Amino acid sequence: MKKRILLAGAALAALSVSPAAALSLSAFIPGTGQYVLHSELRSIRAKIRVMPFLKADAYLTAINEYCFPEEELNDDGLQQAAIMQSVYGDQDLLKAMEMAETHLRGDQNACSPARDLVERIIYELPETRLALDELASEFNLIQGAIVALDER
Repeated sequence: MKKRILLAGAALAALSVSPAAALSLSAFIPGTGQYVLHSELRSIRAKIRVMPFLKADAYLTAINEYCFPEEELNDDGLQQAAIMQSVYGDQDLLKAMEMAETHLRGDQNACSPARDLVERIIYELPETRLALDELASEFNLIQGAIVALDER
């Protein structure tokens, strides 16, 4: 029990809410701490959704299939970040790929701008991936706190 409360307190400390206040508020008004944490999860998920990895990975695949590049684009790090964005951002990876394929299949003039986008995202990947990792870590910590408060 003590460990769960400490975990919840640690997660709340990462937020702008005082852990003691949120835990005590949750003790007096059941569900309040969970509401605050769920709100924070929605905020993190929204930040993850706007990240460029999913779109860039979908276009990378579509470029290789429909734009006849001299050299195929490939980046495992981008693919891993896209999968992570899909999971934590609650987004459909296949839908993103279908949209990119439809776009490039229907407009060969879009190949060059799409390739520029993908190359830029790959170039910036080391720095931008850190932001995704931090948000995912915070997401997991908050989920753990929600479970701890539910079990309390």
